[in-house]
Amino acid sequence: MAYHVRRLKADAAFAVAKAMKQILKDINAAITPKVHADTTSKPTGGDHFDPTAPAALAVTAANGAGTLAALQTLCLDIYNVYLTHLADDNAHKVADPAPALTKPSTASTLGDLQTFLNAVKADYNTHIGSTTYHGVADVTNGLASADATNQASADTLANEIKTDLNAHILLALTKEGIKLVSA
Repeated sequence: MAYHVRRLKADAAFAVAKAMKQILKDINAAITPKVHADTTSKPTGGDHFDPTAPAALAVTAANGAGTLAALQTLCLDIYNVYLTHLADDNAHKVADPAPALTKPSTASTLGDLQTFLNAVKADYNTHIGSTTYHGVADVTNGLASADATNQASADTLANEIKTDLNAHILLALTKEGIKLVSA
């Protein structure tokens, strides 16, 4: 009997959370259009009974500054943050399928990183303009740098991706969303 009562309470709480999530999405779409319903974030502590406010996910690696090693580190950070953001179905209407990107590593050549950055640029510019995934298109954070063709242009593009991706992630309602997970 006790399990049954606990299960009913859990089902009711889940239903309320689901309804609240839909209300937030409806408000976002109808009254105060924002690009995202929530900021893609990472946990900062607490638990499901006493959560702490999450921190916005961001590319934090140092800017590319003329060295292959710095560019490799920045590209790996961009890769991880970008794919995490695309998969965030709390921020988006639905998750955006991940593009076929080769994960950068310390063994990546400059040519590999140029290919990676150019592919991210093309996919990102398509992603931010899509209302399939967003409440409204992001018209302020498009990538305008030229495609990467050498170290300097790769650094420039990577640095712009970092800046614009971080800004894009923050275009959201000001309150945390509700992430629903099945029991």
